[in-house]
Amino acid sequence: MTIRNLEHVFEPGTVALIGASATPGKLGRVVLTNLLKAGFKGEIYPVNPGYAEIGGRKCYPDVASLPAPPDLAVIATPAESVPRLIKELGEAGAKAAVILSAGLGRGPGSLAQAALDAARPYLLRLIGPNSLGLMAPRMGLDASFSHTSPERGDLAFLSQSGAVITTVADWATAHHTGFSAMVSLGDMADVDFGDLLDWFAADTSTRAILLYVEAITHPQKFMSAARSAARAKPVVVIKAGRHAEAAKAAASHTGALAGVDAVYDAAFRRAGLLRVFQLEELFAATETLSRLKPFRGDKLAVLTNGGGTGVLAVDTLADHGGKLAALDVETLTALDAVLPGIWSRNNPIDILGDADTERYRASLDLLLADKNTDAVLVMNCPSALASSKEAAEATAEAIAAYKEKRPRGKPVFTAWLGGATGAEARQIFEPLRIPSYETPEDAVRGFMYLTRYSAAQDALIRMPPRLPENFKPDVEAARHTIASALAAKKEWLSSHEIAEIFSAYDIPFSAAHFTNAPESTAEVPAIHRPGARELVLGLVDDPLFGPAVLFGQGGMTAEIIEDKALALPPLDLVLAHDLIGQTRVANLLRAYRTEPAADVEAVALTLVKLSQLAADQPELRDLEINPLLADQHGVIALGARLRVAPEPRRDRHGGNPRFAVHPYPSEWEREIELSDGTSINVRPVRPEDETLYHEFFDNVTPEDARLRFFSPKPQLSHKLITRFTQIDYNRAMAFVALDKETGKLWGVVRLHADPDGVEGEYAILIRSDLKGKGLGWALMQLALDYGRKTGLKKIYGDVLRTNSGMLRMCAALGFAQHQDLDDPGIVRVDIDL
Repeated sequence: MTIRNLEHVFEPGTVALIGASATPGKLGRVVLTNLLKAGFKGEIYPVNPGYAEIGGRKCYPDVASLPAPPDLAVIATPAESVPRLIKELGEAGAKAAVILSAGLGRGPGSLAQAALDAARPYLLRLIGPNSLGLMAPRMGLDASFSHTSPERGDLAFLSQSGAVITTVADWATAHHTGFSAMVSLGDMADVDFGDLLDWFAADTSTRAILLYVEAITHPQKFMSAARSAARAKPVVVIKAGRHAEAAKAAASHTGALAGVDAVYDAAFRRAGLLRVFQLEELFAATETLSRLKPFRGDKLAVLTNGGGTGVLAVDTLADHGGKLAALDVETLTALDAVLPGIWSRNNPIDILGDADTERYRASLDLLLADKNTDAVLVMNCPSALASSKEAAEATAEAIAAYKEKRPRGKPVFTAWLGGATGAEARQIFEPLRIPSYETPEDAVRGFMYLTRYSAAQDALIRMPPRLPENFKPDVEAARHTIASALAAKKEWLSSHEIAEIFSAYDIPFSAAHFTNAPESTAEVPAIHRPGARELVLGLVDDPLFGPAVLFGQGGMTAEIIEDKALALPPLDLVLAHDLIGQTRVANLLRAYRTEPAADVEAVALTLVKLSQLAADQPELRDLEINPLLADQHGVIALGARLRVAPEPRRDRHGGNPRFAVHPYPSEWEREIELSDGTSINVRPVRPEDETLYHEFFDNVTPEDARLRFFSPKPQLSHKLITRFTQIDYNRAMAFVALDKETGKLWGVVRLHADPDGVEGEYAILIRSDLKGKGLGWALMQLALDYGRKTGLKKIYGDVLRTNSGMLRMCAALGFAQHQDLDDPGIVRVDIDL
């Protein structure tokens, strides 16, 4: 389950506290006090057989005696009582419970498992056990034993650690930062990060999501939910336990090279999450995200009255890969007119220690208008020559005036240094929600959080290039080699077997040759590639996230240099180039001195081939190529190790069940004959199909577009088309119908499942000039077949009542029709699968 019944957690009408107490200091007393003082508008039912009333409020002896089933139950009783209480709550009709109790254990035979077993028949959702509780300020709900409650705001904070919850809540109170919710997940017996990411991604009162992660429990669900959430809003994650033993990652040397945390890092990057590494960074990210919306661009202008602080800001910017804005000539000329002649005449803009309010205001106005600047950092050092408070007031006024004219204009960051003066300035900036920091370093990091988030968003929506058409791996040949090795009880493959597999995937390989005559060794074809770079490529089988692709500097010193990066498959060429770019050895692949550049495209393609190999051959566990020689002529593998193990399972598409990100489901490629005898190709949508959509929409009439989108034909922005073409195959499917000769797009049917994988919503659009060929019927049949084979229980859609053709087709396919009670112009159609 994912979001099932979570509305009872975050939007309850009634709350029962089981284990309520009147004794000061007791857990049940603290929680009851928090519930009562937070302003919850619904009913609160204390439950404890030892009291008739607590503080004048009636107390009930047990669950059965409650006047109504509680939407949410909070359990603060000894561990051994929890499974029985969960059963009673389920029987009473409750749908959610927060288990504060600790000591329930884990796994088969534990009290936690018994509680899960008791909850399952009733679809009763559990948060915890070992949870601090949850706070939802919008509902006036504080079902926790935290010492403080956060203000109402638009940040959601999800943490496995209750101590981190209270720490962040304390910080937030001091900084007037509000939250839509704070949730302590505890041991995550049921509700986990994937569930809550799905919930808060759709929650309109939440603008950004913050995560404190110790471990992920369901990686595929987490990756699907995280990628979906990151497309909708910023998601910031801090991961504890970064230095676990790398040797546990896998049995091979490649696995030891990879390391556990590196795989988490790859997962977060692939999901589009912004990762930070310290609580202080999380606070800084919160400060930024609570006050500014993400923006495009990465060029920063620094305005300061102290040259030294400007240098510190620039150093930090360089450390984090940021860019200083190169000010426009017109801006420099205008600054000359308002600043003393000895100003820095460069970025950072040093307006000198005696800078007054007019100097601050005029300089800031010019920087906000500068066409080469994406954001501005304004700083102040205390000085006896000018008032820091007045400078803050002038800066705030300038920002307010700018935002009034351009609400979505450039972001402005501030850093007022000095204890008392800095605190005074932050009180001035606070009402205007202007992010303010205590140091230049913190301010620059705040800027970089937003630029890194924007870069992650770009990575999620960009269009990768098409793979070379001549890359057609011989999947069955490789499968036969691996099956033969497994039948012979082999774990590590021989050089000859590796050569067969590499040949099937067109990976150049110099296999070992054997001879009984030493004098004949010179006759073996020798590898002589002077100037070639030595690289290491591999596949790591992480116990949690499954296969990961490794790239780095190879050779005998690989483990000493430790220049490597990881990415989760499947990879396309864009992601492969990104992986290469994360390493220092990427610089060596360029031309230098007398050496020409290596064929980076061939390296990237080899990484894509390894990714495809992992997708096609689930029995492959670990693979290491070291070295892979790369020069201007291409690549060749000199040494390789490959380990296999039986894998009887397959995912619901027939692919590798250990992939955290679902690969392209090639098994759904079809050739379909239409009613007029025309034969077309139908396959799952791919990212590179973006180029097909403009011509396709040119051949859709405004009326057909209105029937599909319930509005005029949409403007086809890059961002919109990527939503059509870059989908999570674990949750959604879109089948495109293509002309066999020209490859032009004729029609699309898409199916989007709910996070629980129970129901799916369909949508279909056919080129207007191709209607009447039976294409819509064929695509709908394929969508229904897909829904059945992937386990959906129901498919539904909303159809305009005026769309008579669609309603007739749905009726013929077996869909029932229902009147939409909120809109008489819409008919809901659905079919049980």
